[in-house]
Amino acid sequence: MVWLTLTGWGDAPAHALMGSLFLVSGVGKLTEVASPRRFMEPDGVPGIFPYPTATFEIASGCLLLTGLWMGLVSLLLVAFWLITAFI
Repeated sequence: MVWLTLTGWGDAPAHALMGSLFLVSGVGKLTEVASPRRFMEPDGVPGIFPYPTATFEIASGCLLLTGLWMGLVSLLLVAFWLITAFI
């Protein structure tokens, strides 16, 4: 059984921690929209972007927690981090 290997069990805590990090961040952006806007608007980013950003973070957090589409989610998160770093 593949899920009983050490690698599978070793990856589970990392998936849980990364997934919860993105879930908390996304929910935080949705509950208090003024704070992300305050940081985004001076850099020229429109004030509507906290909503799609929060949706992406919540969706990717859920996918990380469940372990679905890990390759695609990882690539999208790398692109997200690079865009965030450049902004």
